[in-house]
Amino acid sequence: GGGGTNDMFDVTFNVNTENITVGPNGMFLGGGVFGDAMAHAMSDDDGDGTYSVTVTVASGTSGNYIFLNSPNDGNDWGAKENLAGLPCSDPGNWDDRILAPVTENTTISTCFGQCSTDGTCEAPPATYAVTFQVDMSEYTGTYGTVNLNGSFAGWCGACIPMDDSDADGIYTVTVDIAPDTIEYKFTLDGWTAQEEFAVGE
Repeated sequence: GGGGTNDMFDVTFNVNTENITVGPNGMFLGGGVFGDAMAHAMSDDDGDGTYSVTVTVASGTSGNYIFLNSPNDGNDWGAKENLAGLPCSDPGNWDDRILAPVTENTTISTCFGQCSTDGTCEAPPATYAVTFQVDMSEYTGTYGTVNLNGSFAGWCGACIPMDDSDADGIYTVTVDIAPDTIEYKFTLDGWTAQEEFAVGE
């Protein structure tokens, strides 16, 4: 008490997981001011799907944090929730969440991958399986991997490899996409080569 700089406060984090399946390693709070991908294990003692952890921090603590679903180790950032484009993310810091300066005991309740402040989750949008195919049999260049790129995957380069396991020259991949108008193109080895179209083609 007394407003001294050595005050400590409890911050309780609650994350609703009703839209996801929590993996075998469980749910974690980590990143930013809390450390690695497995900084704080969270628990769901009453089995209601909301995982919680309470962390004691110094007064004024602020920065970034993120929730992670079943990371394999402290460097497994692939397990983190994806908040890209959402208002609660910090685009300059890997789209992590933002912890405002802590000045009292605080409870933060939200949803994995969403920005709610009351611990509820919106239903995920319906998605449809879309199969993309591209015939590479007449392409004369050299390449290792055929990739699908699109607005639905942030034009990520190499993150959606296509498959030609039957070696017929036609590469295929199926992705789940929410209803929307999408832009896409086929690329090789990430962005090493890509389709080029003139207007009207």
